[in-house]
Amino acid sequence: MQRWNDRLMGLVEKRTLEALFRNDNNVIVFPQGTRSKRLLPGKPGLAQFALRHEVPVVPVGSMGSENAYPGASPWAGGATCVYRIGTPLTVEDALADCRIEKPYAPFTREADVYADRFARATQRITAAIDDLLEDAYTLAAEHEADARPRADRLI
Repeated sequence: MQRWNDRLMGLVEKRTLEALFRNDNNVIVFPQGTRSKRLLPGKPGLAQFALRHEVPVVPVGSMGSENAYPGASPWAGGATCVYRIGTPLTVEDALADCRIEKPYAPFTREADVYADRFARATQRITAAIDDLLEDAYTLAAEHEADARPRADRLI
């Protein structure tokens, strides 16, 4: 299972790098999915990738998507969404003390030795997003966080 996971995560990393650098695209991550109104605590995957490849993370506060995606439909309805774009976070500034000089494979057990740096970067990214949100959307307290399985929040 571990070898399968490592191969799969290596493919995810490769395709993401292609999207960013060969195809000049951006990677967009929504920590709260489309159904949770309040920001949820971040997970370290984004930080693992961003730190490994030293790509900037641009925090974006998203408000109103809970009205655009009512119920379980994957199709957006008519609603107004507001997006606030923050200052990019990079390993040259806001994430400088999280920088990792030694190459590692993101999303693998090999990367676990840097868990403290990933946690610190994830906290800073989440805080930067939280700063862009109106009060009704800010980081949910632990007891308020959506308890549904992660996949269910995205469907």
